[in-house]
Amino acid sequence: QYVPNFTTLELWKDIKKRPPDNQIVIGWGGSSGHVQSWMQSGIIPALSKLSANHSNLRVVIYGGGEEISDLLKKAKIRCEFHGWTPFVDWPNHLAKFDVGIAPLANEYDRRRSSVKVIEYGMAGIPWVVTDAEPYWDTYGGLRVKNRPDKWANAIETVMAEPQNFIEAGRRWAMAQTEKCVPMYREAL
Repeated sequence: QYVPNFTTLELWKDIKKRPPDNQIVIGWGGSSGHVQSWMQSGIIPALSKLSANHSNLRVVIYGGGEEISDLLKKAKIRCEFHGWTPFVDWPNHLAKFDVGIAPLANEYDRRRSSVKVIEYGMAGIPWVVTDAEPYWDTYGGLRVKNRPDKWANAIETVMAEPQNFIEAGRRWAMAQTEKCVPMYREAL
């Protein structure tokens, strides 16, 4: 039985976006359970190409292990690793991203949730994700086949015209918060 997960509107009310600073921050958060997704999706060569073309680009990783940031550093991608952040602080960390990403690559990934995309939408962040089941009914970014050139081109597109994606993503994500379990909302 598939039980989707959502977020609640209250977490996103007073988030603080990063002031304009001529930097490009591509971000992601998750666990070490995503290492295969990163290794098999084509995202690492894409980020390597983008990093070489944009000296002001860095990738920011949040999560449970440094395996992904180690893979990025090995590929000469400027990156930062931050471990887990408290749940209630996550929206403010996420709001510092310019582009959110969500690579998927295997059978297990096909059964993940769309919560990353919901969070990106709530934070007003355009995104690029693997074109797979968890993201088929989402709005606010681009879905790509797992090829480095597809990833790089889509990220370039989203970086160049973020406003083309932000409002659609926010509207879609806001509608998803209505599906959050009421008891959970009261717990906050």
